[in-house]
Amino acid sequence: MIVREQPSRRGLFWSFLCLLLSHLGWGQSSVQHLYFNSTQQIVELDFATEPPTVRPLDQGSGGSVGEGIAQLEDSLGNVILWVNARGVYDRNGERMPGSEGIFADPSATEIAICPDPGSLSRYYLIYNQLSDDDQAQAPLFFSVVDLTKRNRAGDVILLNQSLDTRSHAEGLEVVPIPCSNDYWLLAYRRDEGFVRFRVTEQGIEASILIAPFDADASGGRGELDYYQGHLGYAVTYRQRLWVGDFDPASGEVANARTVPFPSYVSGTKLQDTGLYGLEFSPDGTKVYCTDFNNRDLFGNVVNPNLFRYDLISGKIDSWTIPPATENCSGTPQGLGQLELAPDGNLYVCQAGGCGITVIEQPDAAEPTFTTIPVTAPLSLGVSDQIQAPVLRPFQVSEDQTLCAGDSVFLWATGGLTYQWSPTEGLHDPTSARPMASPKETTVYTVRVDRGGGCVDSAQVALEVSPRPTLEIADQVICAGDTFVLSFPPEENTSYILVHHGTETAISLPYTLPEAGPYELIARHAQGCETAQAFRVTELPSPKMDLPEAMQFCGPPPYIVPMEAEVGVTYRWSTGATTPHLEVDTSGTYWVEATQGSCTVRDSIRMTVAQPPRAVNIITPNGDGRNERLDFGPLTPQSRLTIYNRWGKLVYTSDDYQNEWRALGEQGKPLPAGLYYYHIDIPSDCGESFKGWVQVLR
Repeated sequence: MIVREQPSRRGLFWSFLCLLLSHLGWGQSSVQHLYFNSTQQIVELDFATEPPTVRPLDQGSGGSVGEGIAQLEDSLGNVILWVNARGVYDRNGERMPGSEGIFADPSATEIAICPDPGSLSRYYLIYNQLSDDDQAQAPLFFSVVDLTKRNRAGDVILLNQSLDTRSHAEGLEVVPIPCSNDYWLLAYRRDEGFVRFRVTEQGIEASILIAPFDADASGGRGELDYYQGHLGYAVTYRQRLWVGDFDPASGEVANARTVPFPSYVSGTKLQDTGLYGLEFSPDGTKVYCTDFNNRDLFGNVVNPNLFRYDLISGKIDSWTIPPATENCSGTPQGLGQLELAPDGNLYVCQAGGCGITVIEQPDAAEPTFTTIPVTAPLSLGVSDQIQAPVLRPFQVSEDQTLCAGDSVFLWATGGLTYQWSPTEGLHDPTSARPMASPKETTVYTVRVDRGGGCVDSAQVALEVSPRPTLEIADQVICAGDTFVLSFPPEENTSYILVHHGTETAISLPYTLPEAGPYELIARHAQGCETAQAFRVTELPSPKMDLPEAMQFCGPPPYIVPMEAEVGVTYRWSTGATTPHLEVDTSGTYWVEATQGSCTVRDSIRMTVAQPPRAVNIITPNGDGRNERLDFGPLTPQSRLTIYNRWGKLVYTSDDYQNEWRALGEQGKPLPAGLYYYHIDIPSDCGESFKGWVQVLR
């Protein structure tokens, strides 16, 4: 919301400074270039250096003369477009396609550039079309440039739109209206006087006559200029100057007067042109004028061609400026337009000569003159710009929603100075474009001083949305285990898991597929998100290489060997904490190996080998006593073979478990008698036993 405060008037002198977001504003304080028109090679002066850099361009005026030319610069002094009768050129020096066929005439004194109050990116180009030399028909036209077109290089979106069909002079001027986004377009209407057009966000309004003036038969040629409350007009072909006070707030003219200059008409003068170029001195107390053709019939400069009128004392001074003719192919004619540059000097175009005249210390009683040589003959025009600093429309950034911890740029346009409040969270509260980092929802107010007592204010709300909360530490799992993401999910929040560049929408709880690096993104429905990276590390298991079973021979102790690992602790079922185990009896023993938080468990069956029990008699008679050949506990896969007294094999078993009842291979009872056996017990001991047994029936 914009609140406009009631301005208080402090006189007729208004001071402005251009500052526009993205540097699409321009103003007197930031103008760093001047363009000097030429039929052969336009010359650019760049005031970023001292002295200014001379830069010839590849373009000419497009006609037999080169007068009207203007440029637009951003707040940093970069040229973003310039225009003459050939068309409109972008910041890269390329002609905008939409400007093809522009009606601007190369012999018209001025082209004006005016910001569109309804847009930060659009500008009006105003010019007149000359249909005859005496300006009987010189209607006004305008075109519109939009700097957002052609990848922000700009293009003409409206071409040759009729502004006023009546005949107007060639001088044009644009003046900002204080405490407003609007501008005055000032012009001279032939045989009537000075008129103003108000440029608003709705367009260009119809003209109003503000100062009657008859330029006589000259048609009103010459340069029109505004500066610090003064309006001046050089009346070409008539040796006089028109000057008056112009109030940019009301658009009214006061104290208008005509200043005659001594007539320099003579029989030897080629043409009596009178005044043409006009510019005010830096302090606004003096006005300079030029004569663009004061050669005699032999081409010599005769009589003064530069004049100065003191607005306070009424004194008139004059000088004769010689043309720059060295290595010049042109025919010197006189002095053309002149412009005030950022270094405080006036720069004058030498018509037909190869030089730019510099008027140094133009406010002083005795200014000095120097010349900047150029390589091609110049024409009459010097680029024009608004002679009062420009303020673009007062606008502010829109309300925004941002996430906690983020920063955004606030911006405002149209002020000389800015003050934002509250200052907490602002990088620079006096900037037109401060960075804001609010910790909570905040409404910022900007107060803008637009000069001349005009103050505007506006508010911008920044709503801070909280971010989801995530607290996930790196995890360590044991080999074969998995990790499960599990915590209470927040309302209206989605979760995205990123693993090796792949995003997966997940629901909680969620089992991770493998160890490795992960990133979890939690995103609120409002778009605010929190991302946290974590890693799941899988620890290798301690080595457990115990066999399923072991058999020992001989006397105890019996040792179960196991290789120790660094960082691994052991615990046996016996209470032992060494990697190996010492026991003296058969049994099943377990061991736990621990590394960090990971524990693995294994067991081993240990058997102490015993020789088979000696058996000499069995009585398989069914009474339940001594029925079988029983050697006692035997190791699996013990092999038994039995022979009768004559050496015949009567029984064999590859896994004998004390089941022989004196039966033969066919299961038939064997006769009583003496039998011999041989038993192999598979063990680490490698034992084999022989003996005999008596079968009694």
